Amino acid sequence: RANVSTLQRLIQDVLDYAWTGTTEAPATLDPLPIARELVDQVSGLARERGATVELVSPIPALKAHPVRFKQALGNLIENAVRHAGNGRAVRVRVSGNADGNYARIVVEDDGVGVDPSTQPNMFDLFHKGPSGESGVGLALVKRIAESSGGAVRYEPVSGGGSRFVLDFPKGDAV
Repeated sequence: RANVSTLQRLIQDVLDYAWTGTTEAPATLDPLPIARELVDQVSGLARERGATVELVSPIPALKAHPVRFKQALGNLIENAVRHAGNGRAVRVRVSGNADGNYARIVVEDDGVGVDPSTQPNMFDLFHKGPSGESGVGLALVKRIAESSGGAVRYEPVSGGGSRFVLDFPKGDAV
């Protein structure tokens, strides 16, 4: 049963990857309610993993497809919590700011970080890190950001942990 569920999720992720940006026009949206919903969704997993998730507002308006934006941010938040390491107290912080023409959203954790050997290809489709997962999640995040005129990048955190930065075009105030 677990294998069927894993296969279904992989198929859905690949379909989402293929469709992203083909017919979806970015719209101005307020990311804060979406971020709040996502933080609430991972609260149970965070408790199980010994992690805390902090949402820092405000987060500036941005232009993206709402459903795809939620997928991208949700993937980064869930990854931060899932890869925290069992029994390790980890803080996941979601914050945002404006930088020039972009709204920047940062998902940062003080977990185990990303193995340096996997970093150059971490956003490639089907690139599997040490966790052995599908290798679609971060590729989908990248495709979502780029299809909206934005970008994603990874920054290691001194002393351990990860920082993923999502840049989307700034939206009008909502």
